[in-house]
Amino acid sequence: MSVNLSEIIEGCKKGRPKYQKALYDTYAPRFLGLCYRYASGMQEAEDMMHDGFVIILTKIDSYSGTGSFEGWMRRIMVNNAINHIKKKDALRFSYEPDLVVESRVADDSVLNHIQYKELIDMVKTLPAGYQLVFNLYAVEGFTHREIGEKLAISESTSKSQYHMAKVKLKEMIHQIEKTEESCKAVLKTS
Repeated sequence: MSVNLSEIIEGCKKGRPKYQKALYDTYAPRFLGLCYRYASGMQEAEDMMHDGFVIILTKIDSYSGTGSFEGWMRRIMVNNAINHIKKKDALRFSYEPDLVVESRVADDSVLNHIQYKELIDMVKTLPAGYQLVFNLYAVEGFTHREIGEKLAISESTSKSQYHMAKVKLKEMIHQIEKTEESCKAVLKTS
């Protein structure tokens, strides 16, 4: 079906299945990637995405036509992912310090040395709270205040969770770099 986005939106507002399918086919791949960042695995990501599309199609009449339609859908997908995690009770924040401590690992440039897929895989190994805040702040662009409001936590907890996520990620990256250096040294001596 060769139609433009306006036609797809209008068709979806009228509940027409072919337009709903066109919307799904157009946006499912990128929203699956978004959901995967929040999910524990691919099956959970697919469930999140399908639920998100149900919400989008149910609420499509509320889209005013101003602003980015994809951005509107993205907010729904992110909020759905957050709600999914809250329902699982997987969101556990380890502590709520008054102040965020300074990073023990000062070199932010280390994140530039790994592939996106590797970073996503590393983020998925973080505790649930770290993972969620990291995704919301670093990937989605929410402020710590907005994250606090969305998750019903304090702004300082959001900051500390993000900080600890970065520390853990940097430690993982440094460990990979040390392992690579050791392997290179072994190869040179053989």
